Amino acid sequence: MDRIFFSLSSQHDIKLVALALVVCTGTVFLTFKTYGHALDSAPSRRQVWLTMTALCLALGTWATHFVSMLAYDPGLPVRFDGWLTAASFVVGAVLSWAGYWIAAGNYRWIAAARFVRDNVRPLSTARDGVFRAAAGGALIGAGIAAMHFTGMEALVVAGTVSSDVLLEVVAVAVGMTLSAAAMAIHRQDGPVKGLWEGTVLMVLAACGLHFTALGGITIGPDPQSAVAPSAVDNIVLAVALSAAMAFVLGAGLVAMIIERLKSELAEHIAKIEEANAEVSTLNVELANNMWKLELAQEEIVKKGRLAQLGQLTATVAHEIRNPLGAVKTAAYVLERMVKDKGLGVETQLQRINNGISRCDSIISELLDFARSKAPALKSVAIAEWVGKVLDEEAKGLGPGVGFVLRNELESGLVARFDPDRMRRVLINLVSNASEAMVGKGRELPPVVTADPTIEVTARLTGGRIEIEVRDNGPGITEDNMKRILEPLFTTKSFGVGLGLPAVHKILEQHGGDLRIESVPGEGAVFTAWFPLEQAPSALPKAA
Repeated sequence: MDRIFFSLSSQHDIKLVALALVVCTGTVFLTFKTYGHALDSAPSRRQVWLTMTALCLALGTWATHFVSMLAYDPGLPVRFDGWLTAASFVVGAVLSWAGYWIAAGNYRWIAAARFVRDNVRPLSTARDGVFRAAAGGALIGAGIAAMHFTGMEALVVAGTVSSDVLLEVVAVAVGMTLSAAAMAIHRQDGPVKGLWEGTVLMVLAACGLHFTALGGITIGPDPQSAVAPSAVDNIVLAVALSAAMAFVLGAGLVAMIIERLKSELAEHIAKIEEANAEVSTLNVELANNMWKLELAQEEIVKKGRLAQLGQLTATVAHEIRNPLGAVKTAAYVLERMVKDKGLGVETQLQRINNGISRCDSIISELLDFARSKAPALKSVAIAEWVGKVLDEEAKGLGPGVGFVLRNELESGLVARFDPDRMRRVLINLVSNASEAMVGKGRELPPVVTADPTIEVTARLTGGRIEIEVRDNGPGITEDNMKRILEPLFTTKSFGVGLGLPAVHKILEQHGGDLRIESVPGEGAVFTAWFPLEQAPSALPKAA
């Protein structure tokens, strides 16, 4: 150690030593920059970057070595052999390239290092590639050592040169160990933190190796020795050093420009992706707003039509029901007058009464649909009420229609609803199911159902009353399902198409809804539901 300090303090120009340190630091920093680009590059371009990295390191350490040698003053004339000077650069470049090739590669023989990492607990936190980076770093350190000792052989001095083998061994160990640590830490800690740590360690590796080995050199005077005339002049060496540093700086500048372009490109890509995300969000919002607008327009048109229909219904009901009542009274009187007189008008009178009943039913449907008054809510024992209404309705079903009631509601369960309007709901659903299967009176459906059956299930589900009406009739086609709740739409040869729309409206007035399910050819299921307890805010206000 004393010999190293003595060599630095007594045999070196400190200013040139400082310059050598600056050259080495700058070179190593730029080298790690180019090496980082090699790791990020595609395999087809990686070898180009690795070669540039190896050349930069070899030129930088070669320049560091010879600047240090220019700072070295053994007290005797010194020059350098041209061929050995060039050879020192070549051997350093080749070994450095091999080291970077190993550090950046991924080879099958690396599996042994991975096995060690995975099974030795203190090494288990090492990132993938750390061990091969360390192996490559050790070879790079060996390249720096080979360059140094080849360069020392290029030293031509008028004297005798002897060396301390132990210090030379220590110098090589220092160079290889610190170089391996530099590459491993750079890989472990990443391109930011690892860049500075790796730079410091690699500078220590190069400078430590050079000055340790140089400290073991002893030069004594020899009157019979002389500097060979073919030695490289210091001016030529300075030009070569300048060219080497120009190449290193150029490569580093290219690496930094590429890094900046990549950074700007990444920022632009991020901005474009952010803009695309904003556009996508705006498109979704626009689509949602357009959908809401379409719904609002449909609702406005629907309300306008319903308002017109309501006005028309009120006028028709007033203008027709009064004379219809007079006709009904007159028919009743005629029926009493001709009774048991054998005039043969009984059939005609029955047709008059049927027509009056049909007209009255149509007017009732119109009024049910157009009615906008709030439901008259009452507390009703729902299980008993459902049983009574459906028992009465079952008696008036078409011939041969089977009827099954499954009343799953608890006896005494109280619900609040308008019993008159809800009665219309049950009557409509059950009569529609019957008419879909067997028709009404003499008017038959397109397909008459064999063994027609209606099953009604009443139950309490999640705080709401559900009344399900199921039939085994022809079912509902997909096209008709889309229009089934439209006012005035009907597939029957009788009726005005207001029964189901009226049912739907009554259920909505109670805060409920109508669910329709059907498979053509397998029947249909109509499920009417409304809350057990009516929320005041959910009920419509009286018109």
